[in-house]
Amino acid sequence: MRAALAGVAVLVTLVPAAAQSTKLTPKEIQATFFTGEPFFASTTAGLKFRMVYAPDGKTTRRSMSTSEMLAEGSWKLSRDGFCTAWSGGRPSCYVLVATEPNRWAVVRGATTIGVWSK
Repeated sequence: MRAALAGVAVLVTLVPAAAQSTKLTPKEIQATFFTGEPFFASTTAGLKFRMVYAPDGKTTRRSMSTSEMLAEGSWKLSRDGFCTAWSGGRPSCYVLVATEPNRWAVVRGATTIGVWSK
């Protein structure tokens, strides 16, 4: 019960912060990240990656946290953000929300799944 109450308290605390954040448009995402220049990503589980999204629609990620070396995939812009498919898998779509200078939350639905930074 205490854990459930603590979780609700965290959500209540995070909602105002999310409301003050700025969602990037697909064009802003492309101009900021999909240029072929590397940037860094981390998941909520603590995994860290070096990411490269090339202008031609291809993407790679290199793990900085585990022995996984390299994953390849593709990206495309969506109506609200972007979608990626890794190694022939099914696409997943996301939005990016600026949370502080040079940090963006990667959000799917109502869930933040990671953070991108430059």
